[in-house]
Amino acid sequence: MSNILLVGLLNDELKEIGLALAERLKFFYLNCEELISYSLIDVVEMEKVCGIEYLRNQEKKVIYSLNSYERTIISMTYETFSNNFEVISNANKIIYVRISAKEFSKKLKFIKKDDIDYKNKHNYEISELVFFERDKFIKNHCDLIVKYNSNNKNNLINIIEKQIWSKNEN
Repeated sequence: MSNILLVGLLNDELKEIGLALAERLKFFYLNCEELISYSLIDVVEMEKVCGIEYLRNQEKKVIYSLNSYERTIISMTYETFSNNFEVISNANKIIYVRISAKEFSKKLKFIKKDDIDYKNKHNYEISELVFFERDKFIKNHCDLIVKYNSNNKNNLINIIEKQIWSKNEN
C-alpha cells in the first residue's frame, strides 16, 4: 500500500488520528506542518526576506519529496493540501477527516496557547469564514471522506481502517 494522506482543517486532530492510525497499521507517521517548519526553519522570516512565491516553491519541494515515502500516514491541513495539490502523487490515498462547520466553530473557541493549533488560530478563524468553500475543495480531491466529531474519535480509526482495506479489495 502507498501512503495515506489525512487532510482536514485542524492540525491537532489530524495528528492525533494520524498517530493512532499509523500505530494500528504499523506505518510510519509524519505531520506535514511540522516537517515544513523543520525543513524550512523559519517560514515567517523566509516569506519576509524572499517573498511568498519563493516560500511556496520551497514548500512544494518538501511536499513533492513525500511522494518517495512508503507506508506512511501523512497528515496535512487544508492550506498545505490546497497549496501543493498538484505535486501530490496520485498513488497516495487521500482521506478527508471532515469536521462539521458547527464542530469546527466549537473547536476554535477552545484552542489554548499550548495547543498545537494555537499558532494557526488566525488561519482557522479565516477558515471558519470560508469553511464551505474549503470543505468543497477537499471533498472534490479526496478518495474517501470520514466524518469526525469529538465523540467518535476512538471509533474513527476503526472506520478508516475498514474503509482502506475495503477500497483496496476493489
